[in-house]
Amino acid sequence: MQDKSIDLKIKRSALRGEVQAPASKSYAHRALIAAFLAGGDIDVDGGDDVAATKRCVEAIRTPENADGEGYITLDAGESGSTLRFLLPIVCALGIKARFVGRGRLGKRPVDGLIKALEGHGCKFSREGEDSLPLRTEGKLNFGKYEVDGSVSSQYVTGLLMALPLLGGESTLKVEGKSASASYIDMTLSTLEKFGISVRKDGEKFIIPASCKYVMPKNFDVEGDWSSAGFLLVAGALAGEVRVRGLLENSAQGDKIVVKLLKDAG
Repeated sequence: MQDKSIDLKIKRSALRGEVQAPASKSYAHRALIAAFLAGGDIDVDGGDDVAATKRCVEAIRTPENADGEGYITLDAGESGSTLRFLLPIVCALGIKARFVGRGRLGKRPVDGLIKALEGHGCKFSREGEDSLPLRTEGKLNFGKYEVDGSVSSQYVTGLLMALPLLGGESTLKVEGKSASASYIDMTLSTLEKFGISVRKDGEKFIIPASCKYVMPKNFDVEGDWSSAGFLLVAGALAGEVRVRGLLENSAQGDKIVVKLLKDAG
């Protein structure tokens, strides 16, 4: 049988529509922890990493599931945010915890954060050569803290969320150039929404004592500018796209996509 040839003509199509931006994973981690500390809860999806934070928060809520030595197992999965945010939190709350994880999480740096916590009343023990499994006990004391922000802004975020829980004023000095300054801005924005006011003085943060997290009314995790950027660029190139759920005054660094598109005409 003889093959029949056909001619195909491909036309450029127009892209049109409206879509809800997915929730920002970075804000979701912070909001889950802040809501827990406020005695509330939020419903948010954000993939495996956010699910890890949600799982750990629920484990802390149910201390009756601690093992015979009183340790609560917190499974951080492969989420560095979960591990580095919650380490200072459990220390501030005086909880005995055993952090576990998977993949490369046990290889990711955490020593700088542990050093800061060890200097203020907490003890840590590893079960092997890697960072995980990691046991922590003791209760964090207020005082002067220092961390290297060039290693990870997550060290800074974890401490900024934990130190307001302590019984005295603390200061947090960030050494080195912060790896991701916009992520620290997200943390400060989240704290503000939950009633915690942290003052910044140069490279130092001043954290007030004995703060109470307060659950805001009608709280929603804002949309993710990083994910929305692809859609906004597609709309600029090939049609008209409306993305809902984004905040114009967001602390997310990727909101710069709007400026870049305007500069491009």
